[in-house]
Amino acid sequence: MLNIKKAIKEAFWEKEMCERCTELLENKKWIKDGDWNSREILYLNKFYFLTSKQVIYLVNCSKSDYLKKQNKWLPPISKFIEERLGGGKVIPYSATYELEVSKG
Repeated sequence: MLNIKKAIKEAFWEKEMCERCTELLENKKWIKDGDWNSREILYLNKFYFLTSKQVIYLVNCSKSDYLKKQNKWLPPISKFIEERLGGGKVIPYSATYELEVSKG
């Protein structure tokens, strides 16, 4: 009988977790931005939610900007990502330069 009570308690807890995730998503928030404890994180990791992962933003720059490590658009893009998208790592790169390097 004790195992049944424990299973029922666990099922209610899992239902509550799913409801919290649903609420976040319906409010257009990412699961990663929820307030979770370590037990809850272990449970959520079973589902591989895309919105629970860290986000990396790749910003394509010109070859010259990439080599100089300067681009006038990087600060406003980083600010936009922080303010409107909840933050994330911004990585500048140059597709043109990458292509040249890959061809040798």
